[in-house]
Amino acid sequence: MRMLALIGAIVLTLAPAMAATPVDTERLQVSVDDVHGGVVRLTSDPEYFGDLKLTVEITDGATGEVFPTGQEDLGDGLQLVQRLEPVRDPETGELTRLTLGLAFMNPRGAPQRWLMVRVIATPATNAVASFWNGEFDYTRCTADVLTRDMRYAIPLVALYGPGGGLAWGIEADQLVSYFEGGASFDGERQFWFGYKVVVDGEPTFGYLDAFERHHDLFPEIFSIHGRQCDFRCTGPGADYKAWGTGSPELTRRFRGTWDWCMRGFIHAGNWANRRELWRDSEKSYQSFAKSVTRREENLRTCRTAGMRYFAPTWTDVDLAAERWPDSRVFNPNVNTVWEKCLTTDCHMTFPASNAYFDSMKKDLEEIMGDGSLSSVGRAWDDEGVYVRVPMGTAQLMDYIHTLDAPVGKAGVTPNNGDYAVLARADAVLIEHSPTRLVENWNKRLMAGEKVMSWWDDFDLWSYTDYENGERDRLRADLAAMARFIRLRSYQLGGVPMYRQASGIRSQVEALPRIARVVSAGWQPVPAMKGDGDLWFARYGSAPPKGQFIYLPGGGDTTWLVAGNPAAEAAASDIEVHSKYLGYTGVLLADDTGAPLRQTATGGITTLHATVPAAWERVFYPCLRLSEGTDITATVKVEDNLRERIFRVTVHEVRTPGEVSAVARPDWFGGGRVRWQGQQLPNKSETVWYVPWPHPIDRPGVLEFDFGSAWFHATRDALLDFDFVSDGEPACTIVVPEDANADEDYAAFRLQEYFRFWTREVEGAEVALPIAHGEVEGRRVLIGRATGAGSLKVAYPGHISVVDEALLVWSDTADPVPAMLKLLDVLDTKYGYYGVCPESFESDREQSVYERAELVGEAFDDTQYLPIPGE
Repeated sequence: MRMLALIGAIVLTLAPAMAATPVDTERLQVSVDDVHGGVVRLTSDPEYFGDLKLTVEITDGATGEVFPTGQEDLGDGLQLVQRLEPVRDPETGELTRLTLGLAFMNPRGAPQRWLMVRVIATPATNAVASFWNGEFDYTRCTADVLTRDMRYAIPLVALYGPGGGLAWGIEADQLVSYFEGGASFDGERQFWFGYKVVVDGEPTFGYLDAFERHHDLFPEIFSIHGRQCDFRCTGPGADYKAWGTGSPELTRRFRGTWDWCMRGFIHAGNWANRRELWRDSEKSYQSFAKSVTRREENLRTCRTAGMRYFAPTWTDVDLAAERWPDSRVFNPNVNTVWEKCLTTDCHMTFPASNAYFDSMKKDLEEIMGDGSLSSVGRAWDDEGVYVRVPMGTAQLMDYIHTLDAPVGKAGVTPNNGDYAVLARADAVLIEHSPTRLVENWNKRLMAGEKVMSWWDDFDLWSYTDYENGERDRLRADLAAMARFIRLRSYQLGGVPMYRQASGIRSQVEALPRIARVVSAGWQPVPAMKGDGDLWFARYGSAPPKGQFIYLPGGGDTTWLVAGNPAAEAAASDIEVHSKYLGYTGVLLADDTGAPLRQTATGGITTLHATVPAAWERVFYPCLRLSEGTDITATVKVEDNLRERIFRVTVHEVRTPGEVSAVARPDWFGGGRVRWQGQQLPNKSETVWYVPWPHPIDRPGVLEFDFGSAWFHATRDALLDFDFVSDGEPACTIVVPEDANADEDYAAFRLQEYFRFWTREVEGAEVALPIAHGEVEGRRVLIGRATGAGSLKVAYPGHISVVDEALLVWSDTADPVPAMLKLLDVLDTKYGYYGVCPESFESDREQSVYERAELVGEAFDDTQYLPIPGE
């Protein structure tokens, strides 16, 4: 069964505003008693809701008058037109949601109307229901509940029972300054979603099913690549490591893809498109502009996106009065109300028209110049009409997404915000401790699939005796916190920043895999159940139904994570619900290649797994099963970098079926399939393509080969290649005589890799020579370098080793992506862990590291907690 969504939204103009909500289409019938009356009746099994009534209630905000249901004339010229429209899947014709359109029409010059609009769900008297109000989950809800906290609440509520669920709220791209979700048990049980306006899941995983559908309905808002912006903006931040003069290798080692690099003057007038209001001298500005230029140059060297820091700067009263003469910006921390409902601290202008932002279309002067931000999404309270700051911020973000950037469109990374801001983000910055689960969880839901970067100290002083703690005790506490951050990162889709990871061995070693998994895109439903103490998370998605994608970067990007925060290993049967992954049945592999015993039956694959203490296991789909297949098998993976073999030992077949390979990014379906050691006939003329299914009807061993889209060389061949020996260069980097910018940059990055590593680890910097033309002896050939043509191998495989030559090339003429792939492999031999920070924002945090004797030191924390395999 599926969830259908009914999500309500109102656009406060003469145009109709759409409302929409998820409902179960297999066990739920929908009938409309009166569209104009705003009443929708849903009928289901008694275990579901029984009979459920949905009613639209509209209240006059000024008088408290409740308008009769179905009334079109609301008085004083205000008219309401309602319509109900089913939305169906274009391929299957299946009902996916109901759209309830409410159009308010107010004649020009008519009085302003303040309205409270609620969509109220009233289930059967005896129905068992749980309720999620946009912030908290109320299981078996039996008491009144209401939330008004706009900072953490999400504009969606869900009512669900053991047999299905209903969700309703506003569309993801709507801007409103107030909403609420609540329940009342005073008389008839009622559950509602409502908002103030001014007119001028399936139940398998509770409310997370509603969120999964909500995210799916608005992919441009919630998808990690929904807006097609500069792809670097969708990854983790560099923690100010790319904006200075440091090595790009440091940024790469700590997985930074973007960095905040520019910050404007602190005074409000400097942000406005009003030169007469600038507070600083031209000389000061010119000095600042030079600093910005230097930062931009280093960002280009690091190939990292530069995030201009557009601080929401408060304006002077005169600017506020000019911009929004009839609205004030709501801020609960400021009580001063000025003439015309203005507050000094609560109005804001936006970055506009300073010369150092010319590259951003004269620094967004259109924002301030064309009136496009006039009083959007207004609401009201006892003091009058207001506009919340996030409404303006959200509009600014929408505008930034239209601007051209060096790669794609410009991206936006906020460090706080409500649903309107976080849903529009391309990545999210968390500027507080990852220990704040409730706050971070709601931000996670609001942000959708995007990467979150932890941008703060551990706040370790809050959990240990920072004043009197002994050295070893403090070191053990730091090790425990590092494991906690690691698991929390996997759970919530966050990536530790440089200041958290540097110097801590387990953190640095975990970073590449955390970044790889998290960058696939967080999903609300974990699709896993198991031991109640385990943490589960799911990332990425399968290709669209019916598609086989065997191209680099295509295919199934799903990752499943089971984290164990306890100090003891947890043996658990972990259920994986295949339908959430896009399959009727599936076999999974462990990311480390370790054997994984599992039972697949009825669309659920049960992993018989042990999750080590204070650690995680990462799984991914490797084989799809036809519907009804019921087997027990063990999957083991052998991976030498060039070739990946999935060895499936079938222990028992209860119901026969068919099995086929699942394509993964950067791998090609192998041309070799073996049963009991014997190669099966190839059913395709294309070597690296096996979309056909194979029968699985008895015990035995089935093997699928996959080939790398990048590596023709094996891991051992690459790690055995000598780059540096006894403190001297052991090879030459070779580029063509007429090397282009990409070939030169790829050579620079390899040279910089060993210059950085020898300096930081060996203590004496070694620079590999770069030559143009033909060179003998041990050499690395980049792109079209002389001699490279004879070493090229049949696609796939951009990186190969023949005798004393290592070739790094690309069929797209840009060898840089292949070079970065090579550097990631070399990290396993040329490790670098950094050192713990020497200074902290908090003196108490500083005290922890000082007493632990770790300031400026490297810390091998693996000795303090159990490590897998020990």
